[in-house]
Amino acid sequence: MINYLRGLFRNDRWIPASFVLFFIFLTGVEAVLITLAVGSFTGLSDPDPYQRGLTYNDTLKERKKDRELGWRISVDFDRNGDLDGEVTVVAYDRDGKPLTTATVTGTIGRPAGGHEPVAIPFGPLISGKATARVSVPTPGRWFLYIRIEDGDTKIERRREIFIENALTHNQTGRAL
Repeated sequence: MINYLRGLFRNDRWIPASFVLFFIFLTGVEAVLITLAVGSFTGLSDPDPYQRGLTYNDTLKERKKDRELGWRISVDFDRNGDLDGEVTVVAYDRDGKPLTTATVTGTIGRPAGGHEPVAIPFGPLISGKATARVSVPTPGRWFLYIRIEDGDTKIERRREIFIENALTHNQTGRAL
């Protein structure tokens, strides 16, 4: 065996062998990275993007109706713990007065499924503000779906947030 290795290095056959071993190693690393990437997120933010595209004109009509309504809605997420935080919804009418008779409902869910959406238990709007504590099972990308209804008028908002645990070294969840 030792004589074989001496012969291998003496004849410079180790050079092409090192290239082959390097590319085998590189292929293995890429296979692991591809498996992790495909298994962690599918890339879809909507479970049925085709149907959403077909109804895009309805979406544009809803946005126009929202602008005509004149309500100003803000949705924020403040992190309180490792995988939990507080969702705050603030709602004002066209004249800048807080909405007090409206009801707020919401859910938080993953972009393309994987977990069932979790209901957010909002209390009543007090001076135009409602808060709720929310906890999620895993860190990552989540969508807040908020609906505010006042009589027959309703408005919906969606906010993307990133909830990271202590291992990711980021101490805040941020709303986009």
